Amino acid sequence: MPKAIQFLFLIPILVAPLKAGDLYVSPLGDDGWTGALAAPNAASTDGPLRSPARAIEKSRDLRKALPQAPVRILLESGLYRLTAPLVLYVADSGLSLEAAPGASVTLSGGRPLTGWKKEGGLWSAQVGPGWTFRWLSADGSPRFRARLPREGFFTHETRFDVRWKSSTGGGWGRPLTQEETGQMTYREGDLGSWLDQGSAELEILHMWDESWVGIESLDPKARLLRFTGSTTHPPGAFDVRQYAVWNVKEGLTDPGQWCLDKAHGKVWYKPRAGEDPNRMDFEAPTLTTLIRLNGYKDLPVSAVTIQGLTLTLTDVALSNTGFGAMNSTAAIELTHVRDCRLAGLKVLDLAGWGLQSMDGDRNAVEGCGFSDLGGGAVRLTGGGNRLEDSVIRRIGGLYRGAIGVYWEGSGGVIAHNTVEDVPYDGMMCQAGGALIECNKIRRAMLQLHDGAAIYTGFCKAVTIRGNDVRDIPDTGGYGSSAYYLDEQAENDLVEDNLSVGVARPMQDHMAKNNTIRGNLFVVEGDGRLCFPRCNGFRVEDNFLWASGSWAFEAPEGGVTAWPDNLVYSGTGKVEWRKLADYNPVATQDWGSPDGSKREDPRFADPLHGDFTLRSGSPAAKKLGESWKTAGPRSAATP
Repeated sequence: MPKAIQFLFLIPILVAPLKAGDLYVSPLGDDGWTGALAAPNAASTDGPLRSPARAIEKSRDLRKALPQAPVRILLESGLYRLTAPLVLYVADSGLSLEAAPGASVTLSGGRPLTGWKKEGGLWSAQVGPGWTFRWLSADGSPRFRARLPREGFFTHETRFDVRWKSSTGGGWGRPLTQEETGQMTYREGDLGSWLDQGSAELEILHMWDESWVGIESLDPKARLLRFTGSTTHPPGAFDVRQYAVWNVKEGLTDPGQWCLDKAHGKVWYKPRAGEDPNRMDFEAPTLTTLIRLNGYKDLPVSAVTIQGLTLTLTDVALSNTGFGAMNSTAAIELTHVRDCRLAGLKVLDLAGWGLQSMDGDRNAVEGCGFSDLGGGAVRLTGGGNRLEDSVIRRIGGLYRGAIGVYWEGSGGVIAHNTVEDVPYDGMMCQAGGALIECNKIRRAMLQLHDGAAIYTGFCKAVTIRGNDVRDIPDTGGYGSSAYYLDEQAENDLVEDNLSVGVARPMQDHMAKNNTIRGNLFVVEGDGRLCFPRCNGFRVEDNFLWASGSWAFEAPEGGVTAWPDNLVYSGTGKVEWRKLADYNPVATQDWGSPDGSKREDPRFADPLHGDFTLRSGSPAAKKLGESWKTAGPRSAATP
């Protein structure tokens, strides 16, 4: 475990006065004691409990004795190594599991790696039989696994030319065969019989996700790899033929990398300059989940509070976890929960998701921090949930399809959060009626394609308001955007948002009757607004500024009104491109429809974030300002 854990937040925790329903847990405690005291008594005959699991057991007895009294489990400062997840059931509804006032509490699913030996330029350590893991931490920060090639990807030779009909259209044009999702031909010289097939893992890229599989067999003559499982899409689909090989000793090319020889139970590590692993704190996970709430659809776990804890070091098994790594495990897993609250948590340095809640209603995640995760950060499904004032940073260390926030169901609020350094979507919403407001997003879409800082689709009446999005790169493929209304998005409102440093601020696809209003989109170079296969959009009262040209792409009827926009192009070129399906069939000057103007609004320094209107500005309307309050409202800082 880290000798010092750097917390993402310092968030004040409000705690009610101590009551008879309080149970204490401490590293100095004893599971044979009552747990009624915060510290051992003078005679060392009673005091706090030693383990959170024992405290949960005793809380059930306490609730039977005091059925009307709230029961809190208060954890004193220290490191608690869990040997099994903490599981709460319906009977535990109303329980609070929290750090004691002023305490720094860490729940860990890891255990130390010791006994390192130097072998040439590498170090090695033996692990127990059957202990396999895909995540390693050194002094409180992740170390990443060996890979081939060192940079970029190999290119395989398998092709798949079947047409993708869209998700709404049913996916691929015909059923897939086992061969198409179960094998791949590699290029001469990339791999061979030298490969440790029992340890190696294949990451096969698609367009908007990736597949992870093991190797069942390798035929060096045919250069054919057969997989232990099936890929999400066939290798070569979408004309993407990139892959990488992970966890092989030959990939130990850079200091700080490691791999696990699964057959011999041996970890190999390539040290950074001056490192001696025997003088460091190396840990690997033994659990995939730390806290689990299990309810029933008709009888959910309710009114549980989890507050003020740090959770770290969980693993995730090798399997094809699907789109967004949704099928991987999480440090906190909630199933059929209602009116629960997670506050002031720090979830960090682990292999899977931070939090996944399935079929939960009216739950709140407040003031939490998620960082250095192998998977995504927060997944909430159900109705009326809330995610507020939280920070998500550096996710997708294992799965490049990881999503910062995944929202599904109905309604709910995602407000005043910060999301930074994400390989795919910053936020994905498939919950009709949801409000996505005043979030700050930086550097999403760093690796995959066809996504956005904020994406919504397959739902209606979503409001996206007051968000601040900057620095979203275009990595090729189907591109990336600041805001994206995808298939079946209908009656959505995108209002008073900011986009800076994104070449395509707005992407819309197979969506209809949505309104784009009062936004400020600033592009260095050429900018595009795209509406393929859309209809009935209204684009009004926006400030559109580009140092280069603008291109607006839509089919006939895709955008039915353009009132009162102020459009500036540094080259003076603003084009309208008429689309048939996805292809331009006609191009003409956009003109100035519906009272829109093509003039310089005279911002002070728009590319560097100064949107002050200088004297002589033709802007007749005032810029919206709700995006200025984007990000967490608390004074806490990462």
